Amino acid sequence: MPEPFEEALRVCTAVRDLCGGAEGCGESFQRRVEDFPGLVSAAGLVPALAFYLSKVEDYGVLRDFYSLFSSGSLPRDARREKMLEDLREEGLGYASALAAILAYAARQAPAGCSLKLDGDAARGVAEFLDCIRRGGGELVVLATLEPFVVELGKLARALLGR
Repeated sequence: MPEPFEEALRVCTAVRDLCGGAEGCGESFQRRVEDFPGLVSAAGLVPALAFYLSKVEDYGVLRDFYSLFSSGSLPRDARREKMLEDLREEGLGYASALAAILAYAARQAPAGCSLKLDGDAARGVAEFLDCIRRGGGELVVLATLEPFVVELGKLARALLGR
């Protein structure tokens, strides 16, 4: 398992590379990953993830980002434009941030809790969240996820911020 800093650096580098140096690209991702720890403190891990899921406008973009952060594979050019929209547009960034957090969380999940984004991605995420909550794995996932999200926020500010 990669260290939280190493994984956060890999994710932020992938976002920066996808943006290709475009002005303002990645700022919505940065805001979402910086906001996430506060939301977890206020509501809890599963409710925070569910909130981000509710804000995703295009589940295909969520799948594309998850694929990028899990395996490093970029989609075709037509899909890339949709990903860039999530990284550029004010009020978005939820799909990219959620995908980064889920890619890390899926590796920490208790046995029997797997994340399936093929088909109905929203349902797959909801079932994954239900599984970690029911299986008592929420605290385990949170304990390993928290250092990653903190590093992700710092690196996003450094590499993608203004």
